[in-house]
Amino acid sequence: MTDNIARENLNVEIHFKPTILTIGDRTKLPQYSVHFNNNLAVLTFAEPKDEIHIASFSIVTIVDGDNVIDVRLLNKGARDTQLDADGNIIGDLSLEIVKIMIDDIDLGDSLIKQHCIYDLAQEVNFGGEKTKQLKEHVNLSWNGSWKLTFKSPFYLWLLESL
Repeated sequence: MTDNIARENLNVEIHFKPTILTIGDRTKLPQYSVHFNNNLAVLTFAEPKDEIHIASFSIVTIVDGDNVIDVRLLNKGARDTQLDADGNIIGDLSLEIVKIMIDDIDLGDSLIKQHCIYDLAQEVNFGGEKTKQLKEHVNLSWNGSWKLTFKSPFYLWLLESL
């Protein structure tokens, strides 16, 4: 038995630049998960190769609906930001999203920032204001949920978004 819902198969690559924290002889890698439409696609530590870590996975979208890629930084602790005597950050555990490719198409910075929201697990001081949500932000330096929303069919959404 088959349902009559139209679906689209897509391949996704997310390129991260992880910032690894080293304290003494201890090294801590960022741990993250990627969900697609609330289904787990990736759960791993961001171990860089040539400074970049790539998460690759396949998704099945529902045509004519919203689809969400949700990246979650999981293991940032209160002591994972190192400051110097003047309060400047000198070490931090974080993940920067440097590229997202869907079916070998690079979405580019402006398209990603236009369609993303970063919901934080706790209120933070950002730019002199307290907030729990950042827009147009690709550096995951707090535990939270970074979401990229797009419509399917993907190629039609891409053309309409350019």
